[in-house]
Amino acid sequence: MFILEGTIGAGKSTLIAALSEQYRTLNAVAEPLAKWDGQGASLLGNFMENPNRWAFTMETYVMSCRIRSHLEMQTALQPLTIAERSVYSGHYVFAVNSFKQGFLSRLEWNAYEAFFNHFVAKQCQAPTGFIYLRTPPEVAFERVTKRNRSSENTLSIDYLRQLHERHESFLVNKEVHKNLKETPLLIIDGSLDFATNQETRLNLCSKIMEFMTDHTFQKTTRTTCDQRTENI
Repeated sequence: MFILEGTIGAGKSTLIAALSEQYRTLNAVAEPLAKWDGQGASLLGNFMENPNRWAFTMETYVMSCRIRSHLEMQTALQPLTIAERSVYSGHYVFAVNSFKQGFLSRLEWNAYEAFFNHFVAKQCQAPTGFIYLRTPPEVAFERVTKRNRSSENTLSIDYLRQLHERHESFLVNKEVHKNLKETPLLIIDGSLDFATNQETRLNLCSKIMEFMTDHTFQKTTRTTCDQRTENI
């Protein structure tokens, strides 16, 4: 499986939809926003308005949703699968940022880490590759403002800058668990206008599909060679 990562407002949903339309054999899994943006009073909206109160609830609930989704994709055995965000960005971007900003106490962070290390490190296989839609915070903020979601009304440019820094640490600088350090990475320029420019959109989709196909083949070849070695 492959993971499409990027900040809020990067254009992930738009790109996932374009990939799904362009390649019918691709299993594209959109981020289940409704699960945490539809719990009566929006959990996401509550977090944005009062992060100190809602950060732990938000991060642990989102982690449980992402683990479930990851395990479902992992057992489905569909190699050409791309998912919007992952349990890894949930941890290395959003939860880490909440802790560093003081939204999570040390006790809450330790509890979150215990859940993450138990379920993710032991049960979730590393993805075949990450695709990083690298979008400047200013561009992301403009897009967020334009789409005008109620749960994002209090989102600030400073918060997007924090998330951008966490994404860079996670994906580019590889400040992650050793199991993820060798995971292939494709970086896409998220400032490009792929939402309305068809040529740009098709070019990006082609690059992503080429990356996925190449690394799926390489992984399959390695697995086959390993199996042959075991049988010798």
